[in-house]
Amino acid sequence: MNDRPDVIIRPLNDTDVPKIPAFFDGLSQASRDFYHPYAFDQNAVSQIAEQLGNQNCAHIGAFHGDGDGQKMVGHVWYIGREGGSRPGLGIGIVDAFHNRGIGQRLMKRIEEVARARGERGIELTCYLENCRAIHVYTKRGYRVVGKTTDGDQFRMVRDFADNDL
Repeated sequence: MNDRPDVIIRPLNDTDVPKIPAFFDGLSQASRDFYHPYAFDQNAVSQIAEQLGNQNCAHIGAFHGDGDGQKMVGHVWYIGREGGSRPGLGIGIVDAFHNRGIGQRLMKRIEEVARARGERGIELTCYLENCRAIHVYTKRGYRVVGKTTDGDQFRMVRDFADNDL
């Protein structure tokens, strides 16, 4: 993994909200198709902003550049689910920043946050043809546990206890 010091991984905060539309604009149509559940509009920005203070959610960003010129180039989030099941996860990287190890770094950080908050693991879905994401997830210890009801996506899980054996 290429650990690039010019990309900083940190929790999103209120001052990052204005950077989200430019992040959305940096995603190709293919990336947008894989990165759910956002509509990539102002309502999506508002949704993320509202979730920043919610302890059942976590949003981590990857930022490139310095000071006020810092741009958001990656985003990973999880949203808790009721009933004790694992939270759901989503991740997106601006296309110009693919293949730099940013996805692995974002995944590591969101998993640290989830563990610190007492989550037992994380669950996600991934389109069958999204080979890049499947590679990132399996490298982080996620395993396929089935498919979605429509059959278009893998259901993948990482239980943190798997590492404690």
